[in-house]
Amino acid sequence: MDEDLEWLKLPHALQTLFFERVEEEASSLLEVIEKLDACLSSAKKFLEDCFETYVESEAELRIGAVDGSRSPNLSERLGAKYGVFTAGAVVLEGRRRVDEKYYAGQFRRAQAFSSEASRYFLELLSEYAERKLALELLDEVDFLLIDGSFFGFIYPALRMKKRKLFGEREEEVFRELYEITEELINSKKVVGVIKRSHTRAIGGFSAVRGGASDCSSELATVIDKLILSAIMPPKTIFRYEKLIGEENVTVYTEAARIFAKRGSSEDIMEAARKKAYEPFRRLELDLRYFEVMRRAQVKAFPSAPVCELEHPSMDRDELMKLVSSANFFNENTGLPIAIDVIDSLVNLGSRFTEEYVNELEARLLEKLSYRNPEVV
Repeated sequence: MDEDLEWLKLPHALQTLFFERVEEEASSLLEVIEKLDACLSSAKKFLEDCFETYVESEAELRIGAVDGSRSPNLSERLGAKYGVFTAGAVVLEGRRRVDEKYYAGQFRRAQAFSSEASRYFLELLSEYAERKLALELLDEVDFLLIDGSFFGFIYPALRMKKRKLFGEREEEVFRELYEITEELINSKKVVGVIKRSHTRAIGGFSAVRGGASDCSSELATVIDKLILSAIMPPKTIFRYEKLIGEENVTVYTEAARIFAKRGSSEDIMEAARKKAYEPFRRLELDLRYFEVMRRAQVKAFPSAPVCELEHPSMDRDELMKLVSSANFFNENTGLPIAIDVIDSLVNLGSRFTEEYVNELEARLLEKLSYRNPEVV
């Protein structure tokens, strides 16, 4: 077994040096962890009044979930850039699967287009397919879960616009995607599940309230998921509005970023609001839909991390009805079971795009018959 270790393949002198680096880093991290632990205790004092307990219900709701996947890398063969994407939906009642739907999409662009523009557009197309499928599923479910934030797609669109990569077709797909998202928000039954959270609203709140204290500086650089996973008891929900009021969570996350750079809390809320709303203003979007978005963190099981949810100002009782429904959360991941199920079904492996283009090339050669195969 030891023979397979890369470490042992190095010269003995290098092995010794790396052991020394490990020891140094472990000592350094120990100091960081001890400081963070003290700051978590400080955060718990001003957060624990915001935690609300819930009791798991026996009622099994009809929960739908939509997710998708896309090529991590584009294939550049057959004179074009190729990518593929999927969208899928599953409907569960408790743990019983009652319905599922799938969509498979292809992306093709001339090689003359930049890889950056192609990747951004593929991201938009993938998101569009997911939201369109979500709209089709709305009437079949009590609640519908989507992967990620409602407005996560505007950031690649803004990057495209800044780099002058936002053409007529990109604009058309983006506007349709935004209109579908508005419909999902207006339904009041759609909730976003944010698996890869970057939210730092607790650090932003601490900075605004406490100024340049040691713990404010520490919390401003730590994501809320880490803080809350450590201090929240199981079967509790933390609704951000209980801490920050009606302000959008993104504003306080931006406040944390600004504070971490400046080290000062002076005038950061004004700068944070400007930064949070900038993408919507640059893309000429209606701000009222962004302003009504709210977030919550749910700790379902003792050993699982918290799950971050985004919703359009859903009534408290409705939100509680969803998170407390029977068999809603996965004990291993802390995420809704429906999201875990559809994620596992639609995920594309890193080699799938090449396999897809291989199949396309084979069929082209088959159809060419007497024509010159060298053209392919």
